[in-house]
This record gives sequence, structure tokens and C-alpha cells, in this order.
Amino acid sequence: MTFLILGYQNQRSSWLFRGGFCLSVLLLLLASSGSSLINLLILILAFFAFQIWRWSYQFMVPALIMVATISQSLYFWLSNDADILFSAIGKDATLTGRTELWPLVIDMIWKHPWLGYGYGGFWQGWNGESAYVWLAAGWTPSHPHNGYLALCLDLGFLGLGVFFLGFWRSYLQGFAWVRSSKTAFDIWPLIHMTFIVLSSLTESNLMESNSLTWILYVAASLSVRM
Repeated sequence: MTFLILGYQNQRSSWLFRGGFCLSVLLLLLASSGSSLINLLILILAFFAFQIWRWSYQFMVPALIMVATISQSLYFWLSNDADILFSAIGKDATLTGRTELWPLVIDMIWKHPWLGYGYGGFWQGWNGESAYVWLAAGWTPSHPHNGYLALCLDLGFLGLGVFFLGFWRSYLQGFAWVRSSKTAFDIWPLIHMTFIVLSSLTESNLMESNSLTWILYVAASLSVRM
């Protein structure tokens, strides 16, 4: 997405950035990461949809209604034919065992629902609370493969609520930032925050130590407030 935005903004050297974009897609294909390809497609569509926010109200409102209608139709279609989508990306209905892991994690969340087990306090191997999940799941994950569940384990529902409040504020400020600007660069904060929402459904990216994704989220949140 960085290459796409740079190529969209810099038409003179767009060939260089388009080449970087194509190589990035090639890496995703070679990695056989179906969920990443779906996320990329959604982010590309979101990049152009966010630019509608800059139009005059008489054109923006009908366009957003049309985008919302199409998105809702696609959602219902994918909900009813999810098996087709999973088979197309080489996945099964359990998302490689993730959906079987999540109920076990939720059971442990309810034991300490409000404050969680402390930051990094749950996944302590066979000597910690994670032993129950490992025994029941039949394998040894080091995180729940869901950012929202991981945050609940660490900081409870209070921590998750504080995160959502901050995220929602930054997201709205990102829309205000896009509305008052004209360059493609200014859409980047919204793109990255949208990526956070998508990737956290299957990966644990929220408040993860030494995570570039989290560092960029903090940078994006601060940049839209300046």
C-alpha cells in the first residue's frame, strides 16, 4: 500500500513504485497468504473509497450510499457462500484452526474479564494459564491469533474498551484529516488503521512488543492530531 500511494502521488517516477507494488504482491503470492491478499484487495478499494470523502456533498453522499450498498451486498453474499471464498484462498472454515482456538481463549478471558492476566502474563507455557488452552487445543500456540482476544487476555475488557475509544477517536480524526487535505499521502493514516482492524481478526498485532505494525499505528494516530 505504501508503494501504491507513492506511485499514485508521484506520477513522474510512478514506474518505480508500481514495480515495488508488483513485487510486493508477488511476495504475497509466493507466501501463499490468502488472508493477506484479501486484506490487500480491501485496502486498495478503501484507498479509492476514502478519496470520495473529499468530494462536494452533493456528489459525496450518493457515492457513499452506493459504496455502502455494494459492500453490504458483498458481505451477505460472502456470509452465505463462505466456503467458496475459503476454498478460493486455500483455507478451511476453521481458518487453519483459529476458530477452534478462540472459544478456549474466551473461556479463559471470563476467568479474569475486567483486568485480564497482565501484559504478557497469560502465555507462560505449561506452567501458566495457557496450559489449559494447549491441552484442549492439541497444539501449542503462543498467541490467540486474534488481536482483540489477545488484548482481553492481557488487559481485560477495560483495556479493550480504552483501546477502542482511542482508536475510534483517531479514526474520526483521520477522516477529518483526509477531508481537509488533497494529497494521497494524507490517506495513509486511515489506510494503516483500517489494516489494523483487518489484520487483528486473524493475528495478534495490538500492543505487541517490538511490533512495527503497532509503532506505525501510534505514529498514524499522532499524525492526524497534529
